[in-house]
Amino acid sequence: MQLVGEGDKAVWRIAWTPEAILPRLTAGRLVRMTRLATSRGRILARDGTELATFVEAGVVGVVTGQIRSESGMLASLAPALGLKPEDIKAKYTQSWVKPDLFVPIAVVSADKLDALRQRLALIEGVQVQATRVRSYPTGLASQTLGYLAEASDDEAKLKSARGVQAGDLVGKKDTGLEATLDDELGGSYGFRLGIVEADERAVETLAETAPVAGRDVVLSLDPKLQRAAETALGDRKGAIVAE
Repeated sequence: MQLVGEGDKAVWRIAWTPEAILPRLTAGRLVRMTRLATSRGRILARDGTELATFVEAGVVGVVTGQIRSESGMLASLAPALGLKPEDIKAKYTQSWVKPDLFVPIAVVSADKLDALRQRLALIEGVQVQATRVRSYPTGLASQTLGYLAEASDDEAKLKSARGVQAGDLVGKKDTGLEATLDDELGGSYGFRLGIVEADERAVETLAETAPVAGRDVVLSLDPKLQRAAETALGDRKGAIVAE
């Protein structure tokens, strides 16, 4: 660390540079914390039938620091996604949002994304990330299984030990096994601290915690018996007990 004298050298100051902290943190480079995705476990019936699984999709989001014309971005993105401009703005103005963070706006199916990709590429500040969305292929036991929803700020705080952030999909509170078994199914996000170039190219990894995948859960539910019961009940309220 270099000392520089001022005036008659009665005062000495440190000639500080970023490299004094990290040798490869040269001018123009940044320290970046990146979250590493986890994968949610499946819910399976007793015979291995998938009751809750995933299909390929895309997440359309914005990076606020890359938006030069907010009104222009909203005018283009809202009709593309079929959303109201105010609903989009509400997502990227949440308290946790920072200029360099990707903020999820909507999840779209793979087919819809193929049709929208070129249109989205022309909108400044908009990015698309690959993802998988929860699917319930049999349509059985919906009340038992529950469903996923975006975590609120309060829910994210309660699940922060797993790396959950507002906007992540978690088991919707009080809706079934997706919520009751959220910690087991959801796993934990990982994190990577590193040095990157201004264009986000990786330079050096300083520290990393690997993500932990959620585990599959196997139920005692018999799909054939469940379907027969639901068909028998139809729209009527009731319960069936099997012996």
